[in-house]
Formats: sequence, structure tokens, C-alpha cells
Amino acid sequence: MKNNFLNNIKGELSIANAIVVTFALAIGLSTSTIDNISQEIHTIEEIQTIDNKDVQASLEYKFNKLRNEFKNNDISQDEYYVFGSVSNGKTQAIVGMSCDKELDKAFDEVVSNISKVVSIKKYNPIWVKLDVVNNISKEMSPSSLRSKIAKKSGQSYREGIMFENDGTTIALLESELNCNSIIDYDNDTLSLEYLNNYILLRGYKELTSLPTKFRTFSTISYFCDENNNIYPLYSEGVGTGRRIVEELSNEEAKKVVKTATNYLNTQIRADGSFIYGHYAAEGTRIVGYNNIRHSGTIWALVNCYDENASNSKECKEVIDKAINYLNGIICKKTDDIYHIIYSDDRLSVGMDALSLVALSEYTKKFNDDTYIDLCKKLGNGIIDLQKEDGRFIHIVNKNSFKTVKEFSTVYYDGEAILGLCKLYGITKDKKYLDAAKKGFDYCIDNDYIDYDDHWLEYCSNEITKYINEEKYYTFGLKNIAHGLSKMKAKTYTSHTDFEKLMQ
Repeated sequence: MKNNFLNNIKGELSIANAIVVTFALAIGLSTSTIDNISQEIHTIEEIQTIDNKDVQASLEYKFNKLRNEFKNNDISQDEYYVFGSVSNGKTQAIVGMSCDKELDKAFDEVVSNISKVVSIKKYNPIWVKLDVVNNISKEMSPSSLRSKIAKKSGQSYREGIMFENDGTTIALLESELNCNSIIDYDNDTLSLEYLNNYILLRGYKELTSLPTKFRTFSTISYFCDENNNIYPLYSEGVGTGRRIVEELSNEEAKKVVKTATNYLNTQIRADGSFIYGHYAAEGTRIVGYNNIRHSGTIWALVNCYDENASNSKECKEVIDKAINYLNGIICKKTDDIYHIIYSDDRLSVGMDALSLVALSEYTKKFNDDTYIDLCKKLGNGIIDLQKEDGRFIHIVNKNSFKTVKEFSTVYYDGEAILGLCKLYGITKDKKYLDAAKKGFDYCIDNDYIDYDDHWLEYCSNEITKYINEEKYYTFGLKNIAHGLSKMKAKTYTSHTDFEKLMQ
């Protein structure tokens, strides 16, 4: 067992050592074994244990506050499974698990084990979470588990899973399963490879095949943040693991916006592009780039900019840097018709449209006409791709400007109309509003309500600022009504539905 631990940590990041020790403690290895493992880890990394009293005191305080929250919960089990999770806010959490017939003893063991790891690793956990299993299912077959996973569309399986392995019960939280790609949503089962990767890290024996019997479980959970605020978490449904919010107040909404803005500010790169994203399980960056999303990010940052915020200077610098990236990928058809390059050899009306939306909002937000000329030329580019009946050509070749795809996605039409409306708002040039009206009328006449398009909801909201005609209000209301039943039936979150409702 000890050798398995040491083999796992050689050549890994130092955080892996903390995880190794955590799970050695969690499965009940003797103190002498733990000491030996810890000593060998120290030898490998040439580090020394330090007694950080402030960190330990803070951790103990957080755990005690969390434990007190469970006093008001009716938890009655033959055996109590308790999970403790700690994170420094930069890496995946270190998770420890304990099982005992007495709840207090299970608490004590988890807290003790994690405190030792924190001390050994000189780790500074700012976030702490406690989970207590409150409901365990009867044993089920692999086919029954597959059926449960299959019902959770959008990768939204939200229960823990436990099974036996050579006489040892292995229990994994929903977050452990999802954040380590253990659930294979393509085949509605567990991935043996990723499951073994994770349980070996925890010190358990490798599985030669998936278990033949499973139990699922839910937990009662509380989270403690860096300011020692305690938050109860949802324990069922798609919200499992998230903070319970009965009503989203202005204050809470602003916190969400602020933290999201701060995150985006940190993702800017030297050339003005953004780090596109990360794979949660591997911690690796997503390869490739989507210029449309780049413009959408600029739009988001402009909307979130707050001149009174402490990071306003940084946010403005990020916005300007990101716009400069767009300036470097302009394609000129004529002196008055510009496009923004969508990919290596293609232009798209959606790319032009979101760039126009972002730059128009920038012009308005900062009362800055720097990009007004570029906005007009992009607007002309969109009109150049519009047909007589109001439709838009979606994708053209950037060298020949010949049509590559007349239709690519329904979203491009709404984006184009919105861009033209935004442009009219800052120029008052009627040709842009007329083009937007022609495009929107085509969508109305051709039953675009059937597409449940959130972009057309933006358009309804925008065009009625300038054209007071009933059909645009009616379309917006019908567009919402048409999709409400689908929204209610979804078992996963949908940001586009949220955008649609907000508009």
C-alpha cells in the first residue's frame, strides 16, 4: 500500500502529495504507516513540516462552525459517512472521508486527518466543506445505474456512488465523480480508467473491472468561505452542491457579476486573446479559439465595467487589449465594407454582428467615438451579406467573398439584427435600422418562434426602443411563451434560456 502511494506521487505536483496523505488517513492506515509515508514524501521533495498555528487555528475554527450546522438536521444512519474537503482556492479540493457508527467520531477523524495533511503540506485552505451522507439507496445493478445516469441529460448526474472493492467500501461524492471524469456520459456508465486513476490516488486497490453492485447516496452539505461565512448547499436536483439561494437579491447578483468579471480579467493573454477555457478534470487548457466568443467576452466586460470598482482600471485595460486583438483580424472588402475574420479562410455574419455589438456598447458606455468608423464599416459588411427578402448569408470565403454556407445556424440572424439595432443607437443612421427591420420582419414572417432563439428576444427588446409596432412586442412575448414548458422540463441549466428570460 505504501509503495502504491509513493509511486503515485513521484514526478507529480506537490499538491498530489497532500492528496496521498489525506486519503491514507481517510482509509484508516496506522499512525506509524502515515509517519513513514510522510517521511518518504519529505525525502523525495526535500521539504520540512512546519507548524503553522494560524492556519491550523483557522481550519479548526471553520470545521467547528460547519459541525454546528448539522445539529439541526435529522441524520439517522447505521453508519455515518462524513466527507471533509479543503481548497486553497487555486486547485481542486483535497477530500477526506471517514465512516463510523457515531457521527461525532466520524467528524473528529475527518477533521484530524485533514488537519495533519494541511500541516504536512504547508497548505492554506481558505474554503472548507463538510458533507454527511443522509440517504443511501439499496444495492443496484450496473444496468440500473446506467438507467439513472441516462436520465440526467446535460452531464447532470448529481448523486454520490459507493461500492465494495476487496472488502473495502469506496464512497465518492458527486463532485469527485464529475470533476475527475469518472462518469462516462457517452455510454451512461463509469469509466474504469478514470475511476482507477482516482481511487489509486486515494490509496485503494485497482479495479480489474467495474463493480457488479452499486449504491447511490445524497448528502447534507455546508460550505465555509474565506470570510468564515457558512452556506447551506442544495442536496438534490441539478443544484446539488451549490449554495441555496431562495431569492436572488441585487447584492448577491452584483457579487456574481463582480467575481465573473474578475475571472475574465485574469484570462487575457499578451496578444489580446483570452484563455478560452479549462478542462476541469485534467486542469489543462482548451486548445483552439473562437473569435465570436472573443467578441462576446468583450461585450460582457463592457456591460460589467464599473467605474467605481477597485479593479476598474484593470478591467478597462483588458477591454482595450481585447479590442486591439479584433483590430488585428479585420478583413477589408472595400474602403467602406469591413468584416472580422471568423476562421482561417472564412467570414461569418455572426462574427461581424457580435463584434459590432461589443464595439457599439463600448462607444456608448465610455462615450468614446474611437471605433465609430469601424462600427459603421462592420454594419455595412452585415448589410452586404443581407438578401433582398431580409435573410442573411451566413458564411463567405474571406478571399473571394463567395458564399460558403448560405445557412449555418439560426442564431446568426438574430445576432445580425441586434448588431444593426445597436449601431443605429449610436449613429441614428436610418439605413441600419431599416436593415434590422427587414431582417426581423423576415424572421416573424417565417415563424422563427419555432426555433426558441434567445437572440431574437434581444432583438425584440432592442428594436422596440426605436420602432413602436405591436408585432415586435408580440413576437417577444410569444417567443418566451413558446419555450416556457421546455425550460421547466429541463434537468440541466441553460444560460441561453436565462438570457432569453432576462431580455
